Amino acid sequence: MSCQQSYATKVNPHITPDSIPVSSTDSTTHSYSLQMRSPESEIYNGTVKDSQQTHDTLRTNVLANIDDSHKNDEPTTFKIPVRLQGATAAVQSTDDNFFTGVSRKRSARYYLSGIDSKSTRSGIMTYLESRNVQVTYLRLFQSRNSLRYVSAKLNVSENCANIIEGENFWPNGVRCRCWLSNQAWYQRGSEAPSDQKQGEK
Repeated sequence: MSCQQSYATKVNPHITPDSIPVSSTDSTTHSYSLQMRSPESEIYNGTVKDSQQTHDTLRTNVLANIDDSHKNDEPTTFKIPVRLQGATAAVQSTDDNFFTGVSRKRSARYYLSGIDSKSTRSGIMTYLESRNVQVTYLRLFQSRNSLRYVSAKLNVSENCANIIEGENFWPNGVRCRCWLSNQAWYQRGSEAPSDQKQGEK
């Protein structure tokens, strides 16, 4: 038996065949399996960090940088319409027998022609206001027939219509008629009597 001693016994006489670890290969395999069990783990400076934890940390840092960049911008304001709540006060009249309506302020529209081109808008306004005519609109434009004349579109208060339509109200040569829309202007010829059309020829 002494001649058949194993090499391990010869090298280390304290080791007996019974004390030789039989599962050395299994331990190596077990150690290898432990290393391969967590492929998502990473080692940095001797410490183990999970890759998911690293991803979450990077994502948190990116969001923090974006949040800081928005803090430097001017705050965005939105104008939200607010409906005020309130009660309408009751109207009290001092006279129980009083009843009337409110008339709408309407304008009468006119077309002026035959105005000398030297006339000015302020001159026409002064002429009308001195005769108690309330003008709401006045515009001058060049006449198509001659450069010596200008025309005008005139709007006055409805209660002043009878004033400017009166005889001898305008200077000599100035003609005034009611303003017609484009549709009414082009239809005026078709509505005229046949004898009038022939007379115009």
